[in-house]
Amino acid sequence: MGFLVGGNFIVGAPIETKKHIQETIQFAKSLPLDTVIFSHFGYLWGAPIWREAVKQGKIHPDEFLVLSDSKRDLAQFDVKEIDEFCVKAYRNFFFNPRYWLREVQYALSHKNLTYLQLGLRMLHPKK
Repeated sequence: MGFLVGGNFIVGAPIETKKHIQETIQFAKSLPLDTVIFSHFGYLWGAPIWREAVKQGKIHPDEFLVLSDSKRDLAQFDVKEIDEFCVKAYRNFFFNPRYWLREVQYALSHKNLTYLQLGLRMLHPKK
């Protein structure tokens, strides 16, 4: 149909281990997606998990959005580690040969090299 399809993956849930995160990255790579977003798990004001964290004294009641963080006992990893997992996930997804093969096939079949040009610029940005 020619639609561009994206996926959104959340990293750093309270019970999530390194193995879970690696499985999430592998799952993302296995899907025929054109783009992805990997983001931190967040405790959003009013959500049941946010209310539980407030009861436990891990989050102050006037905090609207709190990122998962082991330093606050809200995750297995601290914010920096979760950032690193997200960067690793992006690299694994976008440097996957199957991803590039799909993109080349799409560009050639639709006679549109725009996405390939953008991807090559991403790999070799001009200064």
